[in-house]
Amino acid sequence: IAVPGGSVLKLLAGLSKFKADLDWSKVHLFYVNHKCVSNTDPTSTYFKSKGYFLNELEIKAFSIITEEMTSETSGHSSIAHSYQRTIKSVVPEQNHLPIFDYMLLGMGKDGHIGSLYPNRKEPLVTDVQSVVLPVDKKSPASVTLSLPVMNNARNVRIVLMGEDKGEAALKGLLRKVSSAAEFPVC
Repeated sequence: IAVPGGSVLKLLAGLSKFKADLDWSKVHLFYVNHKCVSNTDPTSTYFKSKGYFLNELEIKAFSIITEEMTSETSGHSSIAHSYQRTIKSVVPEQNHLPIFDYMLLGMGKDGHIGSLYPNRKEPLVTDVQSVVLPVDKKSPASVTLSLPVMNNARNVRIVLMGEDKGEAALKGLLRKVSSAAEFPVC
C-alpha cells in the first residue's frame, strides 16, 4: 500500500482499532511522497506515521519502505533514484509501472496530490522510467510517486479533509481543468 504525507496521515491513527483484522506482516507500506529529511526529523512522513499508527500496528521495520537523507545522500534526486530502485525491487509491475494494491491520496486546497503541484513540470511526466520524482517546490525538497504510478494502482482513494478543499474539489468534479499540469487529480 502507499499512503501520503500531510493531513491524511492523521486519519490512519484509527487503524489501530483494526489491528487484529489484517495480517500486517504481509503489508509493505510505501509513502506517496515524503520530505527529504532524516527519518528522525519530526517533520518526516515516517516520523509522523510512527506516532499516528505504525507503533500501534507493530509493522515490522523491513516492511516500511522509506528513504531518508543521510550523510551519504547528495540531494533529493539521489533519494528519488534510490526510492525508485527500492520500489521496483519490491512492487510487481503492470503496464511497465509498479502496481500498488492500494493507493491512498490526499488533495491540497490548490489541487495538488502527493507532491505533484499544479502548473509545474512534475505532473506532466509520463514516461514509465520515472517512477519517483524529485520536487523542489518547498524547502526541504521532497520526492513523490509520478502520476502514472498513482493511476496504475489497483485501488485508488482520494481523501479530502477540510472546507478549504471545496473549491478545488468542485473544480475537479466539474472538469473545469484542461490537463494534469493544471490540476494533477485530473
